[in-house]
Amino acid sequence: MVYFKRSATVITCVMAGAVLSHATALSDPPVWIGTGSSQGPDVGSAQPPAPSDPQTDAARAGVLELVNNERAQHGCGALRPDGRLQNAAQRHSDDMAARSYFDHRDPDGWMPHQRVVAAGYLWRTIGENIAHGQADAAEVMAEWLSRPGHRGNILNCAYTDIGIGVHFGTDGPLWTQDFGAPL
Repeated sequence: MVYFKRSATVITCVMAGAVLSHATALSDPPVWIGTGSSQGPDVGSAQPPAPSDPQTDAARAGVLELVNNERAQHGCGALRPDGRLQNAAQRHSDDMAARSYFDHRDPDGWMPHQRVVAAGYLWRTIGENIAHGQADAAEVMAEWLSRPGHRGNILNCAYTDIGIGVHFGTDGPLWTQDFGAPL
């Protein structure tokens, strides 16, 4: 997959192929040329909202509260929930469950930055945390905060928005946090 990366004065062609850890952070959004999955997502393509239910809503609210409490203790502003990031995060959690994988790169090769653009979020910087098996918001936050990359995403003061996804399945919950700052 090829995308063009915009910087202050130059446009560089970059191959998207590096495997990212379970906590990823990117800046300088890709500028997609063309349409379809071989060229990246269609910017602004309409996606219906991710499904919701009381258990999922409560888990998201718990994670958001814990994230913002942690950020406040470290001098960062509170993150605002963003529906587009929420859509990307929930769909990633659901997809990991449906296709039995656990990774930032889905089986089709799509990475977090592509998923959030497909959800309509044009970003200056983004990051993603994923987790599997933690029973509730407190457990998943304790896990994320114990790992430097995940903690770094949670405490990155450049982020202003968040989307939280959780899929409750027979193998335990699959969690996704998508962080961003828009263009």
